[in-house]
Amino acid sequence: MSVKKPSMDLFTCVTCNITFENSELQRDHYKTDWHRYNLKRKVADLPAVNLQDFQERVQLQKTQLENAQNPANDELFCKLCCKHFNTKNSFTNHTQSKKHKELEALKTKDEEPMVVKSDRSAKKIAQMEEYLKKQEELHNAQEMEDDGDLDWEDVADDDNFDEANGIDLLTCLFCEHKSESCVEKCEHMAKEHSFFIPDMEYVSDLEGLLKFLGIKLGAYHVCLWCSNKVYRDLNSVQKHMVDKGHQKMKFEGDTFLEYADFYDYGDENEEDESYDIVNESDLKSVSRLSTVFDDEVLDNEGFELVLPSGATIGHRSLFRYYKQSFGHRNLELKRQSNLTVRDKYRAIGSNQPYTHAEIQRKRKDMAYFKRWSAKMHAKLGWETNKLQKHFRRQDLCF
Repeated sequence: MSVKKPSMDLFTCVTCNITFENSELQRDHYKTDWHRYNLKRKVADLPAVNLQDFQERVQLQKTQLENAQNPANDELFCKLCCKHFNTKNSFTNHTQSKKHKELEALKTKDEEPMVVKSDRSAKKIAQMEEYLKKQEELHNAQEMEDDGDLDWEDVADDDNFDEANGIDLLTCLFCEHKSESCVEKCEHMAKEHSFFIPDMEYVSDLEGLLKFLGIKLGAYHVCLWCSNKVYRDLNSVQKHMVDKGHQKMKFEGDTFLEYADFYDYGDENEEDESYDIVNESDLKSVSRLSTVFDDEVLDNEGFELVLPSGATIGHRSLFRYYKQSFGHRNLELKRQSNLTVRDKYRAIGSNQPYTHAEIQRKRKDMAYFKRWSAKMHAKLGWETNKLQKHFRRQDLCF
């Protein structure tokens, strides 16, 4: 084996930079420790060493291992400083040095508190285990007590929500624009955000509906369309609705029941017929009274006096009630305003269905939801009747 420059006609080892005369010598070289050592140096981006340097390093490593295994040399090794000395005098001088003594002092200081700390930590661990054991027993006992009340566990916890944080009645649901009226607010949301209220002409409480939508967005941070995820804040849910195109009301399924209190799909013809029947009965009663009393003065238990001119005078004791003024709720004007908003929706380009068949279907759905809601309320009342805080015997006789 000789060290030469690599040639294309000879067998070479690129890692060790040597050549061979035949393939057998090359294969034997690949099995040596020298080749393995140079491979490890190559992986570490270090230059290769020749055979002589490798043998010197191996011999040095052997002598160090022999010195470490020799018991006579343990006396010349400082375990605190991790240093080995060749002579006893050098080891003695090291032990008397200032640096070695400082390390010894630090070691003794660290060892003494460790015993105290270990005792304290053991006590703390024992106390913690005892505390955790008691807490686990209390938790198990509480679970045993609550097994009978699992059916009455609340699904939603509203303690973290405050309905006062809802969006203002006249503020847009998707921006900070403020309108002068609810109708103007609906018009703004339709033009700027393409948000339309379904079946606008059948809305019986527009202010209540807008307030409910504001609470749902501002206080509960729930999307009006998907309604299956609570977001971090109002900006997050508004951004979600704008990005996903959810600037619309989901008016089907379970969410349809949420808006049942704000719609009225009653038949106008039935209302007119009932109104006519009442008027006919009133006229019959009035005519019957007129035949009996013949224009006499009518007195209603001494609290009202009807004059011949038709004017009614009330008793002074009812002055506080006559003074009250609740205002006149003109349902026709409200319906007319809803129709105005509907016409504006159509002018903008809303594709809302207004066919008679669809209105009849929604009317049936609304009636079904109202019956189902009343049934659930009655069932809840029957089941929660036993949740009284005190015990009352039912077989007592008085």
